[in-house]
Amino acid sequence: MEGSTEEGIRATLGVVRWEDLRGHVERDGLILVDPPLEVLEVALALAEDRVDIVGRWLEEGRIHKPDAATLAAVDASPDVSFQMVICQPWVVAQMLAN
Repeated sequence: MEGSTEEGIRATLGVVRWEDLRGHVERDGLILVDPPLEVLEVALALAEDRVDIVGRWLEEGRIHKPDAATLAAVDASPDVSFQMVICQPWVVAQMLAN
């Protein structure tokens, strides 16, 4: 991958609250990452179109779209924070431990 792509993705890395991610859920653009994977690792695999590894993570449930139970849990705790990165057209996020 070109360094500029990685640098561009890395530049979007940040910590946000759930309310900042809600709009991405509504447009079906949020991908959640379960530990021990990291958001940057997943975003780079998406950007590189690494279908093999991304497919495996999806099959294993290590990356996923938020389901109803997850949405209910985070809606009930709006102060929860997420590490996130933008990898167009997705936002890749992971809940941070309190």
